[in-house]
Parts: sequence; C-alpha cells; structure tokens
Amino acid sequence: MHTIFIDSIPNPGFPGEGGLSDITWRLAKELLCQDIRVSVVGPYDKKAHLPFVHQNLTVRSVPEAIMTRHNVVTHIKSTFLLAQAAKQLATYDTIYHVHDSITAACLCLIACGNRVVWHGHSNVYHHSREHNPWDKTMYWLMRAATHIAAVGGA
Repeated sequence: MHTIFIDSIPNPGFPGEGGLSDITWRLAKELLCQDIRVSVVGPYDKKAHLPFVHQNLTVRSVPEAIMTRHNVVTHIKSTFLLAQAAKQLATYDTIYHVHDSITAACLCLIACGNRVVWHGHSNVYHHSREHNPWDKTMYWLMRAATHIAAVGGA
C-alpha cells in the first residue's frame, strides 16, 4: 500500500510544525510504523527541515506552490500544483489523504476520483473566523469544493 499525504498548510521551511501540517506528519509517522509506504507532497522550501526521515518516506517539494499573496486565485493555483504533483506519484493502490475540501476537489477534477480520502478539518467557518480578506468568495468556493469532493471522492 502507498499513501500520499498532501500537506497544503505548512510553514514552508518547517514542515510538521503548526497548522494542520503537524497532523499530516503524525499520521504519516503512524503509517510508516506499520511498514506502509508514504509520500508527502507539500509547498516546502528547498532546504526545509523535515520532522523525521524514514526509508519508506518520500517527500515531494513543490516550491512553486508556496503562496506569497493570500487570495482565492493563489490558493486554487497552489492546491492544483500540489494535486498534480501527487497524481504524478500515483500507483494503483494509492490513497490520497487530504485535509482540505479544495485540495480534494482539485484531485477529483484531475481524475483521481475514488482514490481521494478527505476528512474535513478545514471548513468555511474556520476561514470566516480567521478574518481572511476573501471571506465571502471563500465561503462559496468551499461550498462548491465540498460538493465536488463529496460527489467525486470517497
């Protein structure tokens, strides 16, 4: 079995610290302890300090997915870049494990379909509470992405 984690909300220099990145890396470590092959795809700097190294762990850095401006367009672009990188790692038994409905929707739209596992840590209300400058747009985007992820993913 091969599990791919998409770490879409990390600190680019320190994966596994803060945000939902720490959850992603803890889950990856648990699977590695069970001798499952794990790949982590994220918007990391070239010299990112990884939380741990393991023989069954592959890390795919996508530095062009690092958002310098936080708006809806850059967020969608970033998630599509991460989804494409994850799809390139795909094998027949791959499960894509994502924590964001936008990333899950991107994976469904690029034909990863029933290989997508999505759990909803990130949601509309979280983004609204954080007072993002694009709240109203993000609300409708998250609703649409959640529908696509629910219909197209597992």
